[in-house]
Amino acid sequence: MLRKSLLVIMAAVLSYVLTALAAYVLYLNSEGRSEALLSIWVRFVISPIIAMLIGTLIGLLSKEHSIAISILGLMP
Repeated sequence: MLRKSLLVIMAAVLSYVLTALAAYVLYLNSEGRSEALLSIWVRFVISPIIAMLIGTLIGLLSKEHSIAISILGLMP
Protein backbone atom coordinates (compact mmCIF):
# COMPACT_ATOMS: atom_id res chain seq x y z
CA MET A 1 0.00 0.00 0.00
CA LEU A 2 2.85 2.38 0.80
CA ARG A 3 4.47 1.63 -2.55
CA LYS A 4 1.27 2.51 -4.42
CA SER A 5 0.82 5.72 -2.46
CA LEU A 6 4.38 6.83 -3.12
CA LEU A 7 4.01 5.97 -6.79
CA VAL A 8 0.85 8.10 -7.08
CA ILE A 9 2.55 11.01 -5.32
CA MET A 10 5.65 10.67 -7.50
CA ALA A 11 3.52 10.57 -10.66
CA ALA A 12 1.58 13.68 -9.61
CA VAL A 13 4.75 15.61 -8.80
CA LEU A 14 6.38 14.53 -12.06
CA SER A 15 3.24 15.55 -13.93
CA TYR A 16 3.44 19.05 -12.44
CA VAL A 17 7.17 19.32 -13.15
CA LEU A 18 6.79 18.20 -16.77
CA THR A 19 3.89 20.61 -17.29
CA ALA A 20 5.90 23.52 -15.92
CA LEU A 21 8.90 22.56 -18.03
CA ALA A 22 6.77 22.31 -21.17
CA ALA A 23 5.20 25.70 -20.42
CA TYR A 24 8.63 27.26 -20.01
CA VAL A 25 9.89 25.77 -23.28
CA LEU A 26 6.77 26.99 -25.09
CA TYR A 27 7.24 30.43 -23.59
CA LEU A 28 10.81 30.58 -24.85
CA ASN A 29 9.73 29.53 -28.35
CA SER A 30 6.49 31.52 -28.55
CA GLU A 31 7.82 34.64 -30.19
CA GLY A 32 6.15 35.15 -33.55
CA ARG A 33 3.67 32.29 -33.13
CA SER A 34 -0.06 32.65 -32.69
CA GLU A 35 -1.97 31.49 -29.64
CA ALA A 36 -3.92 29.05 -31.78
CA LEU A 37 -0.74 27.30 -32.90
CA LEU A 38 0.56 27.12 -29.34
CA SER A 39 -2.77 25.70 -28.21
CA ILE A 40 -2.57 23.00 -30.87
CA TRP A 41 0.96 22.13 -29.74
CA VAL A 42 -0.16 21.81 -26.13
CA ARG A 43 -3.27 19.78 -26.88
CA PHE A 44 -1.94 17.37 -29.50
CA VAL A 45 1.80 17.13 -28.83
CA ILE A 46 2.85 18.08 -25.33
CA SER A 47 -0.04 16.65 -23.29
CA PRO A 48 0.15 13.20 -24.92
CA ILE A 49 3.93 13.12 -24.44
CA ILE A 50 3.53 13.91 -20.74
CA ALA A 51 0.87 11.22 -20.40
CA MET A 52 3.09 8.67 -22.15
CA LEU A 53 6.06 9.50 -19.92
CA ILE A 54 3.97 9.19 -16.75
CA GLY A 55 2.39 5.96 -18.00
CA THR A 56 5.79 4.51 -18.84
CA LEU A 57 7.16 5.40 -15.42
CA ILE A 58 4.19 3.84 -13.66
CA GLY A 59 4.30 0.79 -15.91
CA LEU A 60 7.94 0.22 -15.06
CA LEU A 61 7.58 0.72 -11.32
CA SER A 62 4.13 -0.72 -10.59
CA LYS A 63 3.63 -4.40 -9.95
CA GLU A 64 -0.18 -4.42 -10.09
CA HIS A 65 -3.10 -2.05 -10.77
CA SER A 66 -0.96 0.16 -12.98
CA ILE A 67 -3.96 1.64 -14.83
CA ALA A 68 -5.60 2.92 -11.65
CA ILE A 69 -2.31 4.36 -10.41
CA SER A 70 -1.73 6.08 -13.76
CA ILE A 71 -5.16 7.67 -13.64
CA LEU A 72 -4.58 8.95 -10.12
CA GLY A 73 -1.12 10.23 -11.02
CA LEU A 74 -2.37 12.13 -14.07
CA MET A 75 -5.40 13.68 -12.37
CA PRO A 76 -3.69 16.96 -11.45
